[in-house]
Amino acid sequence: MRIFRIIISGAFLALFMVGLILPGENGNVILKKISLVQFFPALQQYSSTGKILIPLILIALITVIFGRVYCSSVCPLGTVQDIFIRRKRKFKFRESNKLIRWAVPMATLLLGAIGIRFLIILLEPFALAGRLGHNLIEPAASEFWHLVLVVCSYFDIFLRPLPMALEISAMLLALLQLVGLAALVFARGRFYCNSLCPVGAILSILAKFSFFGIKIDRSKCISCGQCGTACKAECLDLKNFTVDPARCVVCFSCTSKCPTNAISYGFLKGQAVVPKPASETQLTIPADPMTRRDFIIMTTAAVCAVPVLGATDKLIKADENKAIAPPGAGSVARFNAACTGCQLCVNACPERVLRPSLLQYGISGIQQPVMKFSVGYCAFECNKCGQICPNGAIMPLPLEKKQQISIGLANINENTCVSFAENKACGACAEVCPVSAVYMADSPKGAGHVSVPRMRPESCLGCGACENACPVPAIIVKGRSTHTKIIEQPHSVDSSRNNSTSADGFAF
Repeated sequence: MRIFRIIISGAFLALFMVGLILPGENGNVILKKISLVQFFPALQQYSSTGKILIPLILIALITVIFGRVYCSSVCPLGTVQDIFIRRKRKFKFRESNKLIRWAVPMATLLLGAIGIRFLIILLEPFALAGRLGHNLIEPAASEFWHLVLVVCSYFDIFLRPLPMALEISAMLLALLQLVGLAALVFARGRFYCNSLCPVGAILSILAKFSFFGIKIDRSKCISCGQCGTACKAECLDLKNFTVDPARCVVCFSCTSKCPTNAISYGFLKGQAVVPKPASETQLTIPADPMTRRDFIIMTTAAVCAVPVLGATDKLIKADENKAIAPPGAGSVARFNAACTGCQLCVNACPERVLRPSLLQYGISGIQQPVMKFSVGYCAFECNKCGQICPNGAIMPLPLEKKQQISIGLANINENTCVSFAENKACGACAEVCPVSAVYMADSPKGAGHVSVPRMRPESCLGCGACENACPVPAIIVKGRSTHTKIIEQPHSVDSSRNNSTSADGFAF
């Protein structure tokens, strides 16, 4: 069983990493398939659309029947933790710290329900795995592939390079989280899964009623303790011969260690209980006693955390000009309330204009994707971000509808524009605008002066092509807090010209 579980979990993690690294549509398809079987994205889809997705029902049913196999076999972050755990690391049974185990996930979910995503972004497992992969694995793979290209070029073999969008702040935050996760794993095994993870908290409630699970046969047990030291969840109590099903992630590490097959995985309900010998009888305590007092304490702690973190969220305000959410977000507020920062859209963006935010959205939107037109622009013929978003934060708009959504408005600074200020011919902004919202007109200074750029605000998509092409820059796109539909239809669309601007990174 353990080998079978390792194969499944390894396959999910390998596909996840391949999807992150593989360029083009193939990688996006793999990531989309993996995200469809993840619990929290499916829960988010239900929350935003009201549609109950089949994966959400399946994961809940599987947990009720077989226990928390999702955490050990399907969740990419769970497999990453298994990789970190040293082979000879010995664990021991610990009583559940209910205050941490329930208050932290409950505060996370309560804050998420009122639109403060800070803790969800930090702790949601699929989002965390996505950020670790995109900000750490993808750059490493890109650098390795670059070396391969250099070697191949000596043999006149020329291959396509892997696209990479390295954001130093995002990489450092991902590295810090990875170090923190590794430290938790080395010290306490699956402590993150049982005390910090919001998905683990939800599934642990369902797992309490699971039909199948790990059980101990007292008549075969020789009290060698090998199963207890192998339990990464620290939930195997050899004194009471019990296993806490709420904390057990069904990794089968314990069953593979038992020399007498006293511990096994099987049907729990109605199993015969061998009485404990009289010589060993003592006052025992259930593994996870939940009293009314415990429930009141943990609920109070979670509720108290909400205003504290809510006040912290208001200390750092969002930059309304730079907080530009991708097309399909609807509005910045809606996007902030729905996005978990998994960064699959950042990975899928062919122009690399989507980047992990730092504080553009404020502290509650840290690491959510934001448009950064200094490094790219939103291509007119692209809607990949909405197609790959796993939780509905970016709606999957049809291309023709996406091409009529304005996410920002370009503004021309006449004091710095070379056409206005220096009487130099340019026109880069008008050249790349896919809808002719920026166009060239006669200078107001009259004859002898070059044409200058002008705006049709009613047609501007806020795609950032003009800002990205401007050599000064003198044209800046300011974000719209609520996305609108352009009033006028595009004056002209030259998709071949728009695509050619991305070939060499220069507009003209």
